[in-house]
Amino acid sequence: MKTMSFGYVSELRQEFRAEGLADGIIALLDKRGVRFSDADRERITSCLDPEQLQAWLLKTPYVSNIEDLFKDG
Repeated sequence: MKTMSFGYVSELRQEFRAEGLADGIIALLDKRGVRFSDADRERITSCLDPEQLQAWLLKTPYVSNIEDLFKDG
């Protein structure tokens, strides 16, 4: 059986994906004891850029403070 692949991804699907990535980042920060403010939480949860969220998610296990998460590079 062949499946079809569509280039279009619905806005709702993108929002759910972003929400899932943001929830993962917050959960990992909490688990690791990295402190962050409500403004930091809002910055993470309001981000809809999947590439940015993915970059933050991959950095989360290695940061010791929230400032390092948001640094470029």
